Amino acid sequence: MYMENKEIQPDVLIKFTDAELNNIIMALNCLVTMRVPVYEQEWKKPYKTLISDLNRIKEQLNEKKHEQMALSSSSSHLSECENCES
Repeated sequence: MYMENKEIQPDVLIKFTDAELNNIIMALNCLVTMRVPVYEQEWKKPYKTLISDLNRIKEQLNEKKHEQMALSSSSSHLSECENCES
């Protein structure tokens, strides 16, 4: 079947550790800030977009971590209080 000018972009699930995510962001920042003797700087746009997407993902991960830590500390505090009453 022929598709006219339609690009298919599948979604892919990739798992990274925090350290790996930080390394990727750092490497992309190095790439974007590199001085290249090219008049046209359009090649940087996709990398800058990727950096911002990865930074957003990193922020979301940090928020989830803080939520989990707050939830676990509040639940452990509640269990300690229940033990004190008995």
